[in-house]
Amino acid sequence: AGAPPPAPKRRPSFEAPRLVVDGTNLLEGCRLYRDAIDEALEARLAKTVENLLKKEESGKIGGRPFQGGRKRRTGDNVMRHDVQAGPKYDDYKAQRLVSEGDPVTVAGESRSFEPEPMPHVAKELHQALMERGAISKQSPEPEIFLANVYEKGQYTLNHIDKPYIRRPLVVTTLLSDGDMMFAKKLQRRGKDQKVPFFEGARGGQALSLKLPRRSTLVLEGKAANEVEHAINAVTDRRMSILLRNAK
Repeated sequence: AGAPPPAPKRRPSFEAPRLVVDGTNLLEGCRLYRDAIDEALEARLAKTVENLLKKEESGKIGGRPFQGGRKRRTGDNVMRHDVQAGPKYDDYKAQRLVSEGDPVTVAGESRSFEPEPMPHVAKELHQALMERGAISKQSPEPEIFLANVYEKGQYTLNHIDKPYIRRPLVVTTLLSDGDMMFAKKLQRRGKDQKVPFFEGARGGQALSLKLPRRSTLVLEGKAANEVEHAINAVTDRRMSILLRNAK
């Protein structure tokens, strides 16, 4: 009998994008996991985010004065909207963390910070990502559930996440694909454009990475700490879920 046919090659569990500049891979520590979650979990996550948005618009969400009663931004050429839950709150505009019980001023009165409780679906996502191999089996449960909501034409500015957010950074895409840009330094391409896109500053090399629906992107090492990233304006409604822990 002839030799058995060769076994089919196993598809890698993740993709490792590269952005090589001067012989160095700036995206060392970047991993993309396709089909990280199933449709049912995606639907539960999206429904949870919609409920949080409704609570925020009515002013009934925890986490005040940082969220609650805000009018959501609509239309092209505006930043995405975000909502948070969990025992810690990332007050990224002030570059600080606020923890449950910390003193805050709400409507002129000093009180203890009362965050929006962590939704149960966050634990489901955390478990699913461990089973997929996207995060370690020893990963602690998240302290921050951050949901970004993009309407058509909305985007995220170029940035590097502050060091008080523990690595790895973990981003799961819902509802539609996203386009993330990477470069040592990014800039907005043509600031007069109605729909913003990003490119490498001063002609620097950049990489555009498609984040498919229900995929999870993991960033650590150089990819998380030395390279800026941004989300180009989306063409369809998109959500992203970031499960975070803080130092």
